Amino acid sequence: MTFASLAVGVLIFWLASVPVRAEQSSCPETTYVNKRLVALRTTRHCVCPKHLVCEGCDRGCTKENSHCVDGFKPECLDCRCEQGLAKQKQGLLGHLIDRRQEPFCRLNRTARYSGDFEFVFVVSTGHAGTTFLGHPTSWQQALGEDTRDVLIVHEDEPDVALLRSIPLGSDFCEKALNYVVQHKIPFMEQALKKHGRRIYFGAGHQTLLGILPALVDVLGHRVKLVRLRRNRIDTAFSFVQTKPGRTALGFVQGKPGPCFRTCWYCMCPIDAASRCPVPGEIWQRMDSFQQHLWSVDEIECLWQALVRGRPHVPTMEVNWSKTFPGSQILKLAKFMGITQAQLVQEETNSIHQHVPPSVVKNTTKLEEMDLQYRSLLNLKHCNQFTCIPPIK
Repeated sequence: MTFASLAVGVLIFWLASVPVRAEQSSCPETTYVNKRLVALRTTRHCVCPKHLVCEGCDRGCTKENSHCVDGFKPECLDCRCEQGLAKQKQGLLGHLIDRRQEPFCRLNRTARYSGDFEFVFVVSTGHAGTTFLGHPTSWQQALGEDTRDVLIVHEDEPDVALLRSIPLGSDFCEKALNYVVQHKIPFMEQALKKHGRRIYFGAGHQTLLGILPALVDVLGHRVKLVRLRRNRIDTAFSFVQTKPGRTALGFVQGKPGPCFRTCWYCMCPIDAASRCPVPGEIWQRMDSFQQHLWSVDEIECLWQALVRGRPHVPTMEVNWSKTFPGSQILKLAKFMGITQAQLVQEETNSIHQHVPPSVVKNTTKLEEMDLQYRSLLNLKHCNQFTCIPPIK
């Protein structure tokens, strides 16, 4: 054996003995490897055991219409499996994971708005009258020209893609604050100056995507909130007409509702900003209609968490079912500070219908599916607007 060959042999032995840091390719200890998914050559094969709940995953880590039900990628280090249905303490919210009393973003005391404009935002699921309230015609029909000081908008945002990314990760509070200070407030101020208005009324439901705490903190005494609720069954039914998915009602085209990207301003149980997420083992058993029923309850949880942590913010609550009378719009105007507003017409016509007139609504079937939803989540305190009772 020559010296050169001996040296090569020693080098090979040494390299083999040196520990090499491998890429993250194995599933976390709290998961199991789904052999079926491995056989199908998918990279999303880390699956939470049945008694655990998948938490913390960004949407890019999972299959878009499953969110941990069919596993997540091993390299997604933020994904984790935590105690779920089996060991969760049962409370007023049944099997929902109750985060209403947890800090909903740390109070911001540094960035404060110093301008003279005023801001009012609607807090709603969507499909609950936001488009109706976000159109000036609705206000003019009820009040005439008494809203000329108000800029009425619906879902106007400076950067929709950036906004939609906010609630996904654990750093959503920091991202929301940066978005509000650097993008949203300058955008709103520019619109107010352009139109010569004093009050900004935002009727869209995009503020649900983790930015409400930042809006309240930064705008301070210049902000008010309107909690808008519609009959929960009607709201969920409206969503499945435009965001169809897996459902026993026959809407089998398209993609699942709240967690799919076509539902632009919807919360998903795996979003870090979610206040009452559903355990994954239950979520996969719910169809799209029931998932949107959860969306209604999630926004109620978010609302309760927000006002609990920031009780100083002025609020108004509006509940409606079949019609939205002009007298409610008058109350909204007074709440915003339009003291001279007077009611011109009580009856108002909705200018936007999510459900086509040709669609037949099977109320009996919807109520049966609602009962299944309540049973799945063990919810005992439902009314026509929500299944979430107040925090005690």
